[in-house]
Amino acid sequence: MKKIKLNTTNTPERLKLVLDSTRLGMWDWSPVTDEVVFDFNWANMLGLKMSDLSMTLDDWSSRVHPDDMDACLADIKAHIEGKTEFYENMHRMRHADGSWVYILDRGRVVERDSEGKALRFTGTHADMTALKSAEFDALLATKAKERFFSTMSHELRAPLHAMLGLLEVAQNEPNADDIQDKLKIISESGFHLLNVVNNLLDASRLQHTSLNIKRSEYDLVTLVNNAYDLFSHRAEEKQLKFAVINRLDSRQCYLLSDRSRMFQVLINLISNAIKFTSSGSVSIMLEKHDQGIAINVCDSGQGIDDIAAIYKPFFSKDVSENYDDATSTGLGLSISKEIVDTLACKLEVQSSLGVV
Repeated sequence: MKKIKLNTTNTPERLKLVLDSTRLGMWDWSPVTDEVVFDFNWANMLGLKMSDLSMTLDDWSSRVHPDDMDACLADIKAHIEGKTEFYENMHRMRHADGSWVYILDRGRVVERDSEGKALRFTGTHADMTALKSAEFDALLATKAKERFFSTMSHELRAPLHAMLGLLEVAQNEPNADDIQDKLKIISESGFHLLNVVNNLLDASRLQHTSLNIKRSEYDLVTLVNNAYDLFSHRAEEKQLKFAVINRLDSRQCYLLSDRSRMFQVLINLISNAIKFTSSGSVSIMLEKHDQGIAINVCDSGQGIDDIAAIYKPFFSKDVSENYDDATSTGLGLSISKEIVDTLACKLEVQSSLGVV
């Protein structure tokens, strides 16, 4: 025996259930009088109360983003004139809190007079802000990766060309007076390449597992001086004042940590400081801290406007601002943050945009 139960809910109630469950707001507009009936969901979507509405077209038009209005009106006109079967437009509307909400506006003329003039135009609003935000984030991530791969050729080829060119000169002129300087540049370029490769390998490894850490005792002062030697030629080329300032009580400071990983972090920080400092100075300062030792890499660059963004993989200040001149993989600070966290250290960035 089969039992069938009929739903006796009337049409208006069913419509309300549908609108509430799909979070749609409804509007019913008279193009002749410009009067509009908005429902609670429509008002709530914009942070409004029903008492805030005048129930005229101005409730909608006064809140549409100025840059979106022309396209919106064009779509409305096209439908009213019968050029499109339905009206549909995505535009921004101002929320009561001042933010912009992405609205998918859909509707249809449901009543016309004997001459075809629109008398009643009804439709719905759907809040698409979350979807647009996710779409925007995905687009940024895709663009960032595209830029990353486009910059890799420069990051790898530039030091390779320098190494091979100087090596050829050194081979042809083995007794030249500046042979040691050329060999030093070759060594610096080699270390730069090694660091780029290490960052790439670490970025790949972090997608599947954690970083490999090998702890040993080493002298932090010597490590910092080695990093200084690695970048002294590059700083000299840019005519930057480059110095190590040791404010520790002793000329030596032994740590039990991963020497190669700490060196990788130093290389990334110093490389960025020199890269984004067009004039002035870059310094590496060692000093006591409440919780141990602080290594401060300071520069006179123009600063960073969005500090949180610099830790994102594939992000680079020069890539985001000047695509054609991009010279950074955007991995250095992301990897450095992972390393210092793994070493139970702390990486902090302090910056004031436009203040050198």
